[in-house]
Amino acid sequence: MVINWVEVIRLMNNILCLWSQDFKPLKRDIKQIIVVGCGKFGMKAVERLTVRLQNTQFLVIDSKAEKLEHLSHRFPQVKTVLQDGAEYLLDADINSESWVVPAVPAHLAAEWLIVKAGTSGKFNLSRGKIPEEVVKNVPNPMEGAGGDLYCSFATFFCPDNCSEPEEICTYTKEPRKGNLFEVIARAIPSNCWGVVFRSFQLAPGVGGYPVKSLFKAYDFIENMDIGKSVIIATACRCHGVATLLKIA
Repeated sequence: MVINWVEVIRLMNNILCLWSQDFKPLKRDIKQIIVVGCGKFGMKAVERLTVRLQNTQFLVIDSKAEKLEHLSHRFPQVKTVLQDGAEYLLDADINSESWVVPAVPAHLAAEWLIVKAGTSGKFNLSRGKIPEEVVKNVPNPMEGAGGDLYCSFATFFCPDNCSEPEEICTYTKEPRKGNLFEVIARAIPSNCWGVVFRSFQLAPGVGGYPVKSLFKAYDFIENMDIGKSVIIATACRCHGVATLLKIA
């Protein structure tokens, strides 16, 4: 029996929240998963997902041919594309029910939105500095490349096989302090817009979200006024990244 996925989108004032607390991706018939990046984490994603989702088509995108060749030797059934991941995901012909697994050392959702806006001819998006108000209200903040803000509830290396239980931490066995995707949404100030993607766990240590969430985010930003700023965040229950984009 094929169950149609119903996207649940909640608009909290100035924030587009792309998540559903009771949505369980592994119980759905995911026809295609696009893994963006073919390094250590991309390879791990393919290893674990191909075992769990044997009826799903897998596509791996990377800009380095040698990485894709290595993967093809190990997983000849997996299709590969030599291209920048953000650019590939611009294709409107991609199945709207496909899922994307980011496995690159960058904030893929923010990068995709920058590229998408640049090709639209309507407006441009450029990076800015995350407001201090956000930094102060997320756990263990750390600035990354290009001004990205990384944060995490963990102050330790998480177990590689963490199943991301809803109520307790796998490592500490203590109650969770909350869901980070919700914490980031609450931290976004009222004078700034926001889009928060939840990274749903598809396998231990592997998370992703529906491709159509990217297009929903773009539609949301497209209706904003020039000069506004929007914080783009992607997070699971424990770890996340946020990027401020300025609309010009």
